[in-house]
Amino acid sequence: MFSHSHHKITQGNTTYFRLLVTNQGRARAQWVEAVVTKVVRGGKQVEPFLPSPLRWTHQGNSETVRDIQRNQPAYIDLVEFWGSKR
Repeated sequence: MFSHSHHKITQGNTTYFRLLVTNQGRARAQWVEAVVTKVVRGGKQVEPFLPSPLRWTHQGNSETVRDIQRNQPAYIDLVEFWGSKR
């Protein structure tokens, strides 16, 4: 079982929207992956849309799976903007 919340973080000219996920289970969660399976805009599903895995924050540029220890929080990068303040 996981809990979550979201955060907007600005570092220099880069703004991140991140999802905070916490493992509330009784054991380590192994090979956890977050995938965007659909996008809804204005109440309508965006078509076509290719499901996309999200990257874990601070896990390298291409890490899409990781283990999460019991009660450990972990951030997922939802959106990253460069060169502008949003």
